[in-house]
Amino acid sequence: VYEDLRDSDEEPHDRVVAISGQRAAGTSTHASDLATEFGIEHVDNGTVQREKADEHGYDDVERFRDEHPDADLEVDAAKLERAYDGEPLLAEGRLDAAALSAERADGRPFAPVRIKITCDDDTRARRYADREDLDAEELDEAREELVESDEKVYDIFAAVYDGIDPRDKEFYTHVIDNSGDYEEVHEELVSILEDAGFERRQVYTVEEWEEMGV
Repeated sequence: VYEDLRDSDEEPHDRVVAISGQRAAGTSTHASDLATEFGIEHVDNGTVQREKADEHGYDDVERFRDEHPDADLEVDAAKLERAYDGEPLLAEGRLDAAALSAERADGRPFAPVRIKITCDDDTRARRYADREDLDAEELDEAREELVESDEKVYDIFAAVYDGIDPRDKEFYTHVIDNSGDYEEVHEELVSILEDAGFERRQVYTVEEWEEMGV
């Protein structure tokens, strides 16, 4: 299906943005907030993996991926199919920006905007430890786990996509460091989407809603 879509003469929506990032880099938080602010469909990798696993009769995503060599291609193809639905799309996953850099039949990439969110390992480990409620002694172990997880994902991607290294910056239109202040980084991401033709939704306060009689 992935190959068929890539070679298709059909036209996917022009406003497709793909956001990738390492585990605990803040990718999901930014992607979710951007989707809400711009009112666009947010398709995250975890949700699509669960959907595909369920289609094949699995209640365990890891088992589904272990027993289906083409599982990752199926997931990527499912995201590409959403791009043909005629609506703007934000695809988010560990390596979505690299996967959706594939060229369509007309030579253009599926996702014109491809953002990679980076974050230093120590900051990622602290965020992960806070999220999982780990103590200080487990911080180093968490850091090692994150780095090992990254390498595993890179290896899987290379196997699926004929040796392509998703760490190559040529796959991305923007590389953003999310090691610092969330608001500053988020405003930069908002500017990227606005420059690409996405329009932010009007957001009202409770008082403004009441004044409008809603």
